[in-house]
Amino acid sequence: MALNLFTLLMIFSVFNYFFNYNTIEEAFQSLGSSTYLIYPLAIAKILGLIAIWIKQSVVLRSCLS
Repeated sequence: MALNLFTLLMIFSVFNYFFNYNTIEEAFQSLGSSTYLIYPLAIAKILGLIAIWIKQSVVLRSCLS
């Protein structure tokens, strides 16, 4: 249940990074962060979800068990 909720939260976040770029850009600027990191962070979130769901990593398997 927690993994499903986490996945939905990450998918929502990635969706916002790609389709609400202006809003996310303003948020990054207000935090003093670089805006060129928005797309790489979205891709990293997608890859992280894939890594968690595939469960090939020994470390991830031990944490999720």
